[in-house]
Amino acid sequence: MAHHLPNSYKDLLTRASLYNNQQAFPPIDSLLNSFEVKAEGVPVQTPLFYVLDYVNKKYLHIAPSVASILGYTNTQLLESGPGFYMNLWHPDDLAVYSNKVVPATVKFIKEKSNSTSVLYAVSHNHRIKNAYGNWLMFLQRSSYIWSDTGEIIGAFGFSIDITHYKESLSIIHTIERIDINFNPLESEPCYKMIYYPDSAIFSKREMQVLRAIYNGQNSKKIADSLCISLNTVHIHRKNLLAKSNCTNTAELIQYSLKQGLL
Repeated sequence: MAHHLPNSYKDLLTRASLYNNQQAFPPIDSLLNSFEVKAEGVPVQTPLFYVLDYVNKKYLHIAPSVASILGYTNTQLLESGPGFYMNLWHPDDLAVYSNKVVPATVKFIKEKSNSTSVLYAVSHNHRIKNAYGNWLMFLQRSSYIWSDTGEIIGAFGFSIDITHYKESLSIIHTIERIDINFNPLESEPCYKMIYYPDSAIFSKREMQVLRAIYNGQNSKKIADSLCISLNTVHIHRKNLLAKSNCTNTAELIQYSLKQGLL
């Protein structure tokens, strides 16, 4: 019965109830600014709220908005569980999350906080494949629920699609002290780290050229749109082929799609 549950677990259930009733909404604009991305007139989609029970390895809540974002219904994800959802992540980004983001977060919070009851928001971006086979760039913002012994028993938060905003594959990891409504208590994150997944082999400019090639632009048009010389475009194209071990543009596009670069 509910009154036998520890306070930390009741907090998790309370958060699930709040999200089920959509009583919480994150500060999207300030969050995008902290991740060095600009909306530039592109509307931000409805956030995908979730509440995850670590102990029983199941979701307590996933917002219906997941259907319009990923193409899966919230019922599908609730029934399939966290394992199915994590399999949608790009493997390189999942490796960074598991081996760097999570350990760094736990270490930071345990070292810097006098109590794990202090509320922190942990944010990072990652690639995820939707039901139609397309790669999206997600920004995930979460907070943990801790047991009295200092173990994570659950997490709640939201994800938003920032595919149209972020060109780089770098993974930005931030930690902020927040209030109960997810509003930051300081102007700057108290922790920030940038990681580069194994598939992030191209520079920012090379990624711009790659996307232009994918969109059907020839070298002259790419040079004009990026305000660079035609010779520079040729150099970028050669570098793209060399770094990907591809012999022609068709192979490069197939490689990039498979790696989640496009």
